Formats: sequence, C-alpha cells, structure tokens
Amino acid sequence: MKGKESIIFSNYRWLLLIALLIQLSLVLAFAVISRPFLLIGSVIVVSLFLYSFFSVPKTFLLLIIYISILPSFGWGSGYSIFNVYASTGVIFLILLLIILYWLSKKCVADDYTKDSLTSLGLLTLLFFCVVFFSALKGFLYNFPLRFIFREIAFLSLYPLGYFIVYFNFREGKWIRRFWIVIIAVSLIAAFEYMLLTVLESGSLGIARIVTQQTHLTQLSIPFLLAFFIFYPAQKRRIFPIIMLFPLFIMVFISQQRGLWIGMFISLVVLFFLSLTKKEGGRKRAILIFLIMVLISFLALMLIKKLFPAYGIEILMIRALTLRNLPFDASLLIRQAEIGRAWLQCKNTLLTGTGLGANIRRVAVSGAGTWDIVDNSYIFLIWKTGIIGISIYLAIVFIFLKNALFIFKRDPNIEHQIIAAGSIAGFIGLMVIALTNTCLVMYRFNILWASLFAIIEILKEKQLKNENRLCSTK
Repeated sequence: MKGKESIIFSNYRWLLLIALLIQLSLVLAFAVISRPFLLIGSVIVVSLFLYSFFSVPKTFLLLIIYISILPSFGWGSGYSIFNVYASTGVIFLILLLIILYWLSKKCVADDYTKDSLTSLGLLTLLFFCVVFFSALKGFLYNFPLRFIFREIAFLSLYPLGYFIVYFNFREGKWIRRFWIVIIAVSLIAAFEYMLLTVLESGSLGIARIVTQQTHLTQLSIPFLLAFFIFYPAQKRRIFPIIMLFPLFIMVFISQQRGLWIGMFISLVVLFFLSLTKKEGGRKRAILIFLIMVLISFLALMLIKKLFPAYGIEILMIRALTLRNLPFDASLLIRQAEIGRAWLQCKNTLLTGTGLGANIRRVAVSGAGTWDIVDNSYIFLIWKTGIIGISIYLAIVFIFLKNALFIFKRDPNIEHQIIAAGSIAGFIGLMVIALTNTCLVMYRFNILWASLFAIIEILKEKQLKNENRLCSTK
C-alpha cells in the first residue's frame, strides 16, 4: 500500500505545490481581512487535504469524522451551540473525491488485479438497482423531486460505503484505524451532547436533545465492551471502561426509549456470545453484567450531580412509559402515519410505490406532506416493496452469518472483538429501526455499510488461512 501511494504522490508533486500555494494565499488573504476563525478553518481544511492526498482510506476516515462530530442542519439548527453542520452536498463532494483517488490509483497501479464481487457485494449492487428503479418509478408518478433526490442520496450510501471499504481497507491497519476513529468520534459526540444538554436544560430537569449522533453508541459501546471482555492484556482493558462512561451518560440522558431498548438487546446478545466461549465463558458473562451495573450506577450518579433538579426522576418517568406502550401518544401517532403509508403501497407490495412517495403528518398541523415513517422496514416496503426489503434483509443475514463465523473460527482476538461488537451492535440497531429510519435515512448508512464490508474482508482472510492450512496437510 505504501509503495503504491508513494508512486502516485511522486507523479502528482505539482498538485502538492499548488495546494501549498493556495494555503499560503488563504493565509495572506484572511490576514488582511481579519477573519481569524475563517483563517484557522481554511488552514485546517487544506492541511487535511494534504494529509489525505490521494489516499482513499485516509480521505474516507476524514469523511467519517466529518459526518459524526457535526449534526445535520435539520437536527442541529434548533440549538444555539451549533453553527456548522454536516452538509449532504459536502459529503457527496468528498465521496466524489474518494472515487477520483480510487480511479487514479487503479490507472497508475503496477500490479493491476481484476476486482471480483462476493455474494454480499452482488446483493449490495442489486439493492442499489432496486433503489434506482424505485427512484424512476417516483419520477413517473411525479412525486416531489426533493424527496426522491434525498432518499436516493441516503440509500446510495450503502453501495458507496461498502465498495470503498471492501476494495480499499484490505490491510489490517486500516480496519484498526476505522474502529479507532469510530470510538474517537463517539466520545467527541458524547461530550458535545452532554454540553448541549447542560446548556439547554433549565431548573426543571433534563432537556431532551434530539440528534442522530446518539446512534454512534450502537457501534462504540458493544465494541468497547467486547474489547474489555475478550482482550487478553489486563493493562489495556482499563481504557474501554473509562471510555464507556461518557457514552453511557449520553445514552441515558438522550431519553430515547428505542435507544435504551436497542442497547439493552445489544448487551444481552454480547452476554450470550460470551457464554459460547469454551474457556471462561461464564466468567466473561458475569463480568459483563457486573460492569454494566457499575457503569450505569456511576453514570446515573453523575447525571444526578449535573441535573440536581429532577434529573433522575425525569429519566425514571420516561422509562416507566414503556409499561404503557399500547397507549403511548408517540407510538399511536407513528402507527397512524404507518397506516397512511400502508394504504398507498398495499396494492403494489411487490415493488412499492417508489421513492418520493409521501403522506400527510399526523398531529402536526400545517406541516404539509412528509416522505418518512418512523420504521425503517415499513419505509423500505413502502418505497421499494417486498423485493427491496427482502434484498436488504438478505444482506444483513449474510453480514451476521459472516460475523458469527469470524467470532467462532478466527483465532485472531482483535477480529473476534470486531465480530462480537458488530453482531451485538447491529442487532440492537435493527431493534431501534422499528422506531425510526436509522437504517435508511441517516447519513450513518455509510457506517453500517462499512461494517458489512469489514466483516466480509475478515471472513475472506480467515477462509484463505483455513484453505492454506488444509493444503499444507
């Protein structure tokens, strides 16, 4: 990998010189007009460009940082602390840059090899074909273009994320760096979230802050816990516990019941995965339980300190509403909206109504039409039909099957940790998807797709190792 990058870098030294001249020009220009923050931002952007110059993995990791630490405008604009947002346009510009880097590397590579697709890759490609067909159907039905473009943008993050990672993260170091970045951005998002909650809360308890960033914990918490449980080096196991603390605080104060249930399911899955280990399975399972009790207790104690006025009481009241879900106002509104979507697609269940299909909101006067229902699976059936949801679930099934294969048969402890965290985290995410569109209309779709690709890479490596051992016998 380093050899290829150095060849490309030497072939494009003139671009480096231009970038340096641009940076110098920006420094001089902004120094004259006295815009220090704009100056600092420009220097950072150009420096990051130079750091990731013609490196697909580095640029992709920077994209993950960008989409994770900044909220989207729709979620963050309601809070005064945010002045910069993750733009869908910028995301796709960076993805275009990544594709250009990728194609350039393929053109100048000395050891060109033909890329092949696995069954998971073919299903991912087929899923995008169904999405594209659904978009054409939406055009023919004259659905609003803003809805069609928005939906195809988010759903296209699956094939883009999968293929970028699958073909460019073959080396173990990039997979390791991917998880380091996920943990880092999750911690940054957690501290952002806690700060925002403190600033927005008054004297009557905890303000409920709504952002998509809380879903990052569905990757980071199961991974950190799996690291603590399965990693052999005792000294390194203290760091995951420290990192889990702010993440659990974010989960608690989010007041998102779907997230609470999904995280609980993830921990249960991890508990049973630990039991499958022949050596120390029960000990690890008990350890998971004790650690979760301890971290939860400490997190709640800190929440009580941060929000002394009815903080814990509000969380308890929110949790107690789970006992009366059939009569929950929020759930009834969501069911009513799902019912409206179902009326549209019940006669076209095979292929769906097409992208851009929309309904009138329930209990939101004057809100006009909306193209979303708070259930990822109903969303896919509504827009892409039985065909679309079946292909998506097939992708998830193969991903989970591959992850379980790695967890059981790969002797590499790091790979087992990645597999265990991925299984537990994504199953919890699938539970949360029953209450929102986290699997279909979030910018984090690119992270879920990256997860699929990483597990596919690790599975292929393990199969090659097993075949090599068989051939030597």
